[in-house]
Amino acid sequence: MQISCFGSSEKAPNALPAPPRLRTLVSLSCGISSQEFLQTIQNLGVQQIWDIRLTPTYVSRFKRPDYGSDQQLFREMCTQMSVEYRHVPIFAPTQEMRHAFNRATENSDTRLGAWTSYLEDLEVLMQERRAITLSQEGLNQAPEVVAAVCSCHYHDDCHRSYVTAMLHHYIQGVYIHVVDPNKEKRRPKYPRRWRQHDFPMVGLLANAPQKS
Repeated sequence: MQISCFGSSEKAPNALPAPPRLRTLVSLSCGISSQEFLQTIQNLGVQQIWDIRLTPTYVSRFKRPDYGSDQQLFREMCTQMSVEYRHVPIFAPTQEMRHAFNRATENSDTRLGAWTSYLEDLEVLMQERRAITLSQEGLNQAPEVVAAVCSCHYHDDCHRSYVTAMLHHYIQGVYIHVVDPNKEKRRPKYPRRWRQHDFPMVGLLANAPQKS
């Protein structure tokens, strides 16, 4: 019989539960150059990539000759850096949602609230897919630093802002590290997609300018 600090292999009645394993969830764009992307994940110590896009392709995104648009080659480059690549479609929007968002942004009457409506639809989708429950095991088995990536340049302009907030809010020990492009390179109007109200289920706050 193994001897523990309590004198036996049995747990003490008032023993504290094991602390949660801490995870850093990096929010990162894969719409930047391949060189910048790979350098960033190396600098941050990223050990696993979660590609949360609907269609994980790199055509015109990774414009360096040695990667081109070959997704398999990109994955191999990640492997050489000891970074595991995973496509995680459970966090991706649907094609119908993307079409609806694009239509709404083309209409002056619906443009202002288009992004908020998109996130509302995403919230329903995450509940229908039981995304929290199904991702719990994946995060428990994940390394210490995981990057959630999508093509949008900026965190607040991307659905990864909701996904990372959701994981941080519901899974103990998950912390968010947002990586946006250099401030000097930001577009004059950032973010372009305003959240008109809070999303209390995931702790994501509104960021739209308040009307005076």
